[in-house]
Amino acid sequence: MNKLKLNLLVGLLVMGMFGLKGTVNALDNEMGVDLDVTYEVMTDGKTKVKYEVSLMNKTTESYASGFELMLTGMHPEKIRAYDGTHDFNYEIVEVEGKKRLVVGFDGNPVVGKGREREFEIDFVDGSLVERTGEVWEVTIPGIAEVGVVESYNLEIEVPKEFGNLAYLAPDPLSKVESEKSWHYFYGLSEMGESSIMAAFGEFQVFSFELLYHLENPINDESEIEVAIPPDTAFQKVIYQKLDPMPVDVRQDTDGNWLAKYVLLPRQRVDLSVVGSVQIYAKPREFIKPSLDSLQKNILPAEFWQSDDQEILTIASGLHSPQEIYDYVVENLAYDYDRVKPNNRRQSALGVLGNPQSATCMEFTDLFISLARAKGIPAREVNGYVYTENPELQPLSLVADVLHSWPEYWDSEKMIWRGVDPTWGNTTGGVDFFSKLDLRHFVFVIHGESAEKPYPPGSYKLGPNPQKDVLVQFGKLPEERNSKLSAKIEKKSKFPIGSVNYELNFYNSGPVAIYNAPTSLMFDDKEVEKFSIETVPPFGTYTKTVKIRAGFLGVNMPMRISVIVGDELVGISTDKEIILVSILVVVLVLIFAIAAHAVKRYRHARKH
Repeated sequence: MNKLKLNLLVGLLVMGMFGLKGTVNALDNEMGVDLDVTYEVMTDGKTKVKYEVSLMNKTTESYASGFELMLTGMHPEKIRAYDGTHDFNYEIVEVEGKKRLVVGFDGNPVVGKGREREFEIDFVDGSLVERTGEVWEVTIPGIAEVGVVESYNLEIEVPKEFGNLAYLAPDPLSKVESEKSWHYFYGLSEMGESSIMAAFGEFQVFSFELLYHLENPINDESEIEVAIPPDTAFQKVIYQKLDPMPVDVRQDTDGNWLAKYVLLPRQRVDLSVVGSVQIYAKPREFIKPSLDSLQKNILPAEFWQSDDQEILTIASGLHSPQEIYDYVVENLAYDYDRVKPNNRRQSALGVLGNPQSATCMEFTDLFISLARAKGIPAREVNGYVYTENPELQPLSLVADVLHSWPEYWDSEKMIWRGVDPTWGNTTGGVDFFSKLDLRHFVFVIHGESAEKPYPPGSYKLGPNPQKDVLVQFGKLPEERNSKLSAKIEKKSKFPIGSVNYELNFYNSGPVAIYNAPTSLMFDDKEVEKFSIETVPPFGTYTKTVKIRAGFLGVNMPMRISVIVGDELVGISTDKEIILVSILVVVLVLIFAIAAHAVKRYRHARKH
């Protein structure tokens, strides 16, 4: 009779994913494995884990003498293995740097074909749940080798105190709400090899301070625009300070916010930008890009050789953004040795020739190139991402090494959707396609250009640049509302024929204003309604109004006004001046004609 020591290997990787794997020869033919697993998340962030295990002998010659759980990276506490009548002995052993929980059945075999051994393994673990700022994040392991398990049922219980569900991937088989908890249920078909990622809370909040070192190297006055973090469908930025204040802030076609400064000859300026950002789990209503902008995001560009034959050949075998993502994740390898400031960017073609030496830039470039080759608009995002990865944290604490990830245009949802193939590769298969987490903070967007605008952290002066990007979990500031102020100016010098007036709207911050309804009034009559689509914080919007005076100024109003929000601003026109001027001219003409007539009359009488 063969004694099988059943090894069910459960390994926790860097991002909290672990898997189940059988290592006994002919396990499928000799032993049936059924698992009912429960993860009960507690309000303190620890998780009660229960494995209800059933091992059934499939032959008369074999039985299980033991059971092992590999717990790489986990920290189990209060472990108990028992079958309802007595506890089993266990020990934690380390094999090749990996911890294993080894349970022995104490020489008490269950023998005979069709006989079952049923037992439980319980423990508490503090590594599956993490509070990051305003969000609770839960990561539940997947099954690395589903063929080992015949039946698998998983329940995840999360306390309602964590807040509403922000995201959950993959979708569960079913879910149930109880008085104090949310319950999510999975089977083999829903679970598979993927880990389960969930987050609870409405949004994440980061506070940030960014420093820009600006210099005008020439002897003439010069304008410079710098990119400050913008709003997107998934983030809202609240600014507390821009010091010094910009002349204007505008939005470019990619959605970047560009702050304009005027520098005197040879002037140096240190710009400090302080604010907070809300990062949402679900997209909010947001402005849609123009068709022209989307068309530009399918063109080849530097680093994105979407028209190259090698890229086109690979793309021809891929049929969706998901397949492009999977290809990039599976065919590139992350090279931690290249993660350093001023790292040379290889481009999509370059990394295809050197796939074992990729960084986030190359993962992103290859995804964009393949997507554009398929006619799918795609672009790069450069920004900050919070990570516990020990290989990346030390560098990010002392240098401004940012992260990049791609976005593609989701034509069904009508949004730019971010994915992260770099993290998909470096976390052992965690799914960063179906749902991006709440740790990605956008600084700049590269669509028309692969490099510009430059992100915060790029504006350095001197041989020993300091750290200029400071981001940490934060709270929302109290001041989170903006309103537009308006000003009307006459631009025409001579009120003859027509007169031009300029309507200037200014957003004093701290947030962007969208689709502001505005009315234009001539005297007491509304003549035009329009909507101001976007005004970034500290930005302006300008509209020119041309008024035709008409004969003797009859068509000209006495007053022009605009109503925006709850503000009414008006200015008197030149109609009264025009009418008085015309009247004076008419009177002078009448007087001149009369004088001339009198003179002719007197002259006629003399002769």
